[in-house]
Amino acid sequence: MSNRKATIITTASHKKQNNRFAMKAKEDLLGFGFKKVDFIDIEFDKPELLEKYIM
Repeated sequence: MSNRKATIITTASHKKQNNRFAMKAKEDLLGFGFKKVDFIDIEFDKPELLEKYIM
């Protein structure tokens, strides 16, 4: 899993990526061995960005 990437979709979150639950999820995913964890807000970011996370 050392080359695996993940993303957390923060669109519905009040504080977006500064939300404590989003930060905890990122910390947990990194702890599980994910190399990189990003945040995507499809309200402002292009939904096509999600394609790079498809296995």
